Amino acid sequence: MLKRREKSLSRRSLGVTLIELLIAMSTGLTVVAAGVTFLSGTLSTATANLLRVRMHQDLQSVIAGISRDLVRAGEWALADEALLASATADLHFDAVSGSVTARAVSSGGTAPVEAFGFANAAASLRGATLVAWHGEGAAVHRHDLVITGVPGPDRLTLSIPDGVTLDLMTVSAGRWSVRNPFAGVTVNEDGTCVLLRYDLDGDGVQGHEEHFGFRLNSGRTAIQSSTTATSCTAGNWDAVTDPALFRIARFDIHRLSADAAPPEGASAAYELMLEARLAREPNLTRRLRHVVLTRNPAPP
Repeated sequence: MLKRREKSLSRRSLGVTLIELLIAMSTGLTVVAAGVTFLSGTLSTATANLLRVRMHQDLQSVIAGISRDLVRAGEWALADEALLASATADLHFDAVSGSVTARAVSSGGTAPVEAFGFANAAASLRGATLVAWHGEGAAVHRHDLVITGVPGPDRLTLSIPDGVTLDLMTVSAGRWSVRNPFAGVTVNEDGTCVLLRYDLDGDGVQGHEEHFGFRLNSGRTAIQSSTTATSCTAGNWDAVTDPALFRIARFDIHRLSADAAPPEGASAAYELMLEARLAREPNLTRRLRHVVLTRNPAPP
């Protein structure tokens, strides 16, 4: 009996055989490999999802920025003052050609009116265009005159284009206006660039850094913005999207046709289309569409 126990203990002390060890190692490696593969796939999927979310958020941010600027396009702090002046004062010209002086007088009278006595009038109106209408019906004549100065609160100096002679000496209240220097939105032919202006600092004067723009870059991979853009190729432009993260496949902005009239209270409607694809996963794309309503009317 004692000898049998010794033999049994002796066999157990020998441990596992080489074959058993190899089988165990092979099984373990298989399990580990499966786990690594699963983890790698999970991480890859999670990374792609995070990049997709980041791309969506960045595109939404770009659309929000463009929309905000489009809504503000044409915003002029002195618009109400200029409108009030044109609605309440007649203008008397001292000449009909060359450089002329226009005096503001009470509507239908001769008493001087300080129509241009508002703050920053001289700086904001110099270089602006005064539009005057004369006549009725089909015989209405329009004159675009450049304001060269504001020598007093009741008068302007104007430049009449060479070869042009005014057919009037007095313009009645309501028949003239000062064109908003910030008005107008310009979109290039293929819709990859938009330019606009608004009175960012609220002083009524158009500054160097109040020329805003958005465009698709020359490599057609990223969107750029500018605050000094006088054209789609001039000014300082900075990227607002990162082509290392995603590439812009489409950037298109255009004004909706007159047939699709904007809602009441809006002066125009612009449709913005954005499409991008991940740089690491070109098959993963995102497309966004947004309609922007502007509130400030275009210049006369």
